[in-house]
Amino acid sequence: MVVAGGVALAGCGNEAPAPTETMTVIQTASPTAAETPDLWTAVDPSALPRDVPILVERILRAELNSDGSSWRVMLQLNDAGADGYPLAVAALTAAGFAVDQEETDPTRPAWNYAELRSDDFQVTLDVSNETGEGFYADYVITARQ
Repeated sequence: MVVAGGVALAGCGNEAPAPTETMTVIQTASPTAAETPDLWTAVDPSALPRDVPILVERILRAELNSDGSSWRVMLQLNDAGADGYPLAVAALTAAGFAVDQEETDPTRPAWNYAELRSDDFQVTLDVSNETGEGFYADYVITARQ
């Protein structure tokens, strides 16, 4: 299924382990956005730009950058598998995105990368199964100024 937003965020299961007797926990102050200009915050997928089609099977993470104009989305492609990359590129080009660059590497046969753009957005797409545990897609979406 391809959507451009409005999907409930699935939990990613990346919670930190609970402290144990053998662990030392050190608490520090969180940096401010001014101290960390590349700060990402989890958002509901409905907050993603609707003009950017995203393959949706299982969204693991959707984030907004502190700059307010960049989003990251990571999802698992259980159903699409190896077809995930061509499906994602086809959805983006059908929505008016032009492919600026595509890469693959013969030493990494389960990896594909593309940079696409529209008048309003730049998208980098990385689809891989390098761990052998299934295909994952990473989108980085940036509003063009």
